[in-house]
Amino acid sequence: MTRGNQVAGKFIRRSSSLTHNQQPKTSAASIMPRNHLLHPQPSQKLTKQGTLRRFTAIEDEYTGKMEPFLIEMRGELRVTVIAGEHIYCEDGKVNPYIRVGSGVLKKTRVKKDNANPRWNEELLWTDVKIVPGISLKFECWDYQSKDKDTRIGFFRIPSNTLLANETIERWTILTPRQKNENASGRIHFRVSFKTKDRPVVKEEAPEIAPRFECEEPAFMEPAPAPFVKEDEDDKAVDHSPQSLQVWRVENGKVVEWPQDKHGQFHVGDSYLILYTEYHPEARHFIYQWIGNESTSNEIEAVYAKSAELEKAVGGEVSSSSQLQDRESPSFLSLFNNNAIIYLEGGFDSTDWRDIAGDSSQGTRLLHIKGHKDNIRVHRAPLSYRGLNSGDCFLVDAGMQIWQWNGRECNAAERRKATDIMSGLLNERCGRPKIKSVDEGDEPEEFWALIGGKGPIATASQGGSDDLDFERNKPKLFRLSDSGGKLELTLVSVGTSNNHNLLDTNDVFLFDAGVEIFVWVGKASSPDEKRSALGWAKKYAADNQRLVPITRLVERGESDYFKAAFSF
Repeated sequence: MTRGNQVAGKFIRRSSSLTHNQQPKTSAASIMPRNHLLHPQPSQKLTKQGTLRRFTAIEDEYTGKMEPFLIEMRGELRVTVIAGEHIYCEDGKVNPYIRVGSGVLKKTRVKKDNANPRWNEELLWTDVKIVPGISLKFECWDYQSKDKDTRIGFFRIPSNTLLANETIERWTILTPRQKNENASGRIHFRVSFKTKDRPVVKEEAPEIAPRFECEEPAFMEPAPAPFVKEDEDDKAVDHSPQSLQVWRVENGKVVEWPQDKHGQFHVGDSYLILYTEYHPEARHFIYQWIGNESTSNEIEAVYAKSAELEKAVGGEVSSSSQLQDRESPSFLSLFNNNAIIYLEGGFDSTDWRDIAGDSSQGTRLLHIKGHKDNIRVHRAPLSYRGLNSGDCFLVDAGMQIWQWNGRECNAAERRKATDIMSGLLNERCGRPKIKSVDEGDEPEEFWALIGGKGPIATASQGGSDDLDFERNKPKLFRLSDSGGKLELTLVSVGTSNNHNLLDTNDVFLFDAGVEIFVWVGKASSPDEKRSALGWAKKYAADNQRLVPITRLVERGESDYFKAAFSF
């Protein structure tokens, strides 16, 4: 293996001569044998039984472009319901069975008085039509010999996933379908869809994503270059078709933020984020995240380092400033569950608590609040005073995780809370017990975890989920100097925007409500390119808009921008 360093600014780009035939190290989840005994790797923890419990995809699943598979297909569908664990029990007993289907329903046998059933039962549809955009529904029911059966959780598998994969195998968490339902536990299943209609897609080998390291700080004397061992340099090469790097500003320099903390930001700090994706050519996106309690020096440093990083990356780079509580959907999509977690304090704080640390740090209360794709997670006081009827909360006690749903919480908050709970479950290899309760149905065990029962704040006291800026109608403006001077003119208002409205000869400003985009055409004039961000900032100030401003170059648009313009 040979390596070279391409120096630009104070960031160093590490490259590698690895060929595309060399595969990245195989993860434990991708080498699971067909007999469903999960063989652990030496570096991974075992349960008492000697097997590894992971509640993620077991089969490798297709992660490339979905467009070729979004067609109607007909074939044979086999669903194998393998097992369940920690199924919800009322009065200590449960008789679970699984019902599967979308249209024609089939179900497994009943496992009497068994909260950890083992079915290993196959359900077969010999000739079924699957179309894009629907889902295959799994429901867990509790059989009642005398009364009506009770549903105790469900989940869905998107049909697009079935169309793109011949076989998928997963552990999936059960969630309540209605507010009055109790649900807990997870189901192990395998789905096979064999069809002659599935197209053969030849994936182009992705370019190896480079890693960028910052050698010198911006506002202090350069530190000696650290000694890098050969095996450490190997870890700097990212073989995936997407690459995400995060740095935090510390004393005027940027320090790489650990990968296991991506998506967690201290409110007293500023961060620099580089995201690279391939289609198949490389596209780079640079973000500056500014915490509400960041100092002016930290903000100045993160912008200076952003300029250095842009030079190191080279080519056309899109950039965006993200303000705490005003993050754009495209930024949130970079992180697990499309959510970020705010941590207290900052780098120079002597009194902060890590809300996303391991389970040994005691019980914590996480507050999930927002609307649609705009969800935030804060740490709340561990008390009934931290709850309110309008939102969802997670009580994380290490080996117990409770989801508490306020009476007036919305569906997006409920889903996000479940996603985060599932993520915590995965991190701890499926060992914690998980429970979901609605406001008014809490057992004494729940109240004991948060210090006792008390009056719950109303939804209005908890604050609105919708920020004012989310209700603005989208507007498209053209910035052009074709008339001899720069002028900003309104092109359209509303949701009827189309990419045909964009002209490569000019710059466009798109006010999307939650974010302001500056789109720079390839053939726009130097003056238009140079002045674009200034005009966007003036527009935001004149309209009292405290939202992210993102600069995009033609053919380097983000997925969120493309969706808004029907690309």
